Amino acid sequence: MAHNALLAIEICQGLRPKIDYKIPQLIFNIINQCWDEDPLKRPNAERLHSVFSDLLWNNNNEDFAIIRKQIKEADEINEKLATSFPLLFNGALSYIKHPEAFYTSRHLDFRNLPEPKNANFFETEYSDSISIDYIERNINSKGICLLLKWKKVIKYRLLEVKIFGKEEGYYEYGM
Repeated sequence: MAHNALLAIEICQGLRPKIDYKIPQLIFNIINQCWDEDPLKRPNAERLHSVFSDLLWNNNNEDFAIIRKQIKEADEINEKLATSFPLLFNGALSYIKHPEAFYTSRHLDFRNLPEPKNANFFETEYSDSISIDYIERNINSKGICLLLKWKKVIKYRLLEVKIFGKEEGYYEYGM
């Protein structure tokens, strides 16, 4: 995905990375807190340190037993998924770098971004990853990529029209 103004707009509209594997619920809850639209609701480094220290060093508490059980369940589920869907879990499809993506820090000067909102984890329209549903429907990997690419092209064009008022050349984007 290109790291540009459209990505910034989508993040403000609730885009968050999709987690395609099972993780313990406690960790999922912490991740969601870190992604909250309101910076005041996000845990700071001191709070995160406290939570993780308690889990690591206070292994007599109830949370420790719960997290150990969740980790074991997550490992078992992920192992089964990796065995059942090797194409999905071998990492080849998950880590394709976009030529317009930046992987180093830089200042981004985006003006007029919409108000941020939290992600709706029940919506799949923001998904950048391949879901198991597509595999189960026997669409080959090339078909999945084409489907996702068209979905993304249409979504970006609609965002351009909405944000920048550009309607000309709507059908110019192709594969």
